Amino acid sequence: MDRKLFKLFAVVLTLALSLSLSACGSGSSDGSAPAGDEFFVKVATGQQGGTYYPIGIAMAQVFSENVPGCVSSGMSTGGSVDNIGLLQDGEAQVAMIMSTTCKDAYDGTGPFEGAAYEDLRSICALWENNIQIIVPNDITHISQLEGKKFVVGANSSGTELDARAVFSAFGLYYTNEDPSKNNIEPVYLDYSQGVDALKDGQVSGVLNVSHAPASAVTDLLSTGDYHVLEFTDEELEAIMATNDLYAVYTVPAGTYPNQDSDLKTIGYPVLLTCPADADADQIYSLTKAIFEHTEELVTAHSAAASITLENAVKGLVVPLHEGAERYFTEVGAI
Repeated sequence: MDRKLFKLFAVVLTLALSLSLSACGSGSSDGSAPAGDEFFVKVATGQQGGTYYPIGIAMAQVFSENVPGCVSSGMSTGGSVDNIGLLQDGEAQVAMIMSTTCKDAYDGTGPFEGAAYEDLRSICALWENNIQIIVPNDITHISQLEGKKFVVGANSSGTELDARAVFSAFGLYYTNEDPSKNNIEPVYLDYSQGVDALKDGQVSGVLNVSHAPASAVTDLLSTGDYHVLEFTDEELEAIMATNDLYAVYTVPAGTYPNQDSDLKTIGYPVLLTCPADADADQIYSLTKAIFEHTEELVTAHSAAASITLENAVKGLVVPLHEGAERYFTEVGAI
């Protein structure tokens, strides 16, 4: 063989062997994300002043510190509807989304009519959301909001969709196709902005959909000038009739300042989600990190105490991602 050709052959063979050995060593024996392969995870959360944001920031830190190769950060967003779009556009890799919004997106109903997101997947259930309507003390029934300005939530938020549902149970509307039936003046603000608007007397109430205690609600109730509207059992039934996923939850007395008795409200689960084509090993590793480091999440907000293996697959309204399913199978959660 020609000497130059022999040298070229040797170089090619060496390179091929090197690449082969590198590929063989890139996997992980426990099925987790390969060590040394850097990947980025943006966690879409929600509005500041709610539950999603502080836990999402803590979750991103858990990912970065405990999943080899993962670089993660949390992002404040408009809320659940916004988060669906962020997942679809690849601007977020995992997202906290209300189960009600997940179901609408997956089925192509509600705001997603004709645009079903069938590639949406669950990673796990997180905690239950509580629908809380905060008003000045002189308002004692939801009917008194007729004709008034009310903060229904941020644009592209699941909170705003809940506002439509709850108000409709009492004949109150602001998006009705028949303009003559619209009798609420909606104001689209996030939780923190809504608090300021209510304190300044610009609106007559705000809606907060978070796990109690939510910091925005605590802020308002600590003044002694506001309270969370209560509903009778019959009224709770009427609200639940607007959405099959709604259920009655109890916020225990003392959860908020100046809350002397238990508060019955409507709630439903929040899910951690991702696209169907998310890497299975990465999702496995992220899921494992969450359930092995829940104490760090609880430090960020008490709602994270609900993130347990017992609750992990309860209330899932879209299919479980294969990476998460692998982890839950290994630990006996399914």
